[in-house]
Amino acid sequence: MGVILLDGNGTAKLEYSIGFMKHMLNTFAKHGLFDITARGPAILRRISAT
Repeated sequence: MGVILLDGNGTAKLEYSIGFMKHMLNTFAKHGLFDITARGPAILRRISAT
């Protein structure tokens, strides 16, 4: 689940265990001046927490 604010300032609040996905969404937000809030699937968050 996620939210994209088109009139943002380029911040990203991400909960993903996949580093490449975090990198791409963070870069998209920064250069597009979007605000993004997103969480990856729960199973991936549980795996990364162990």
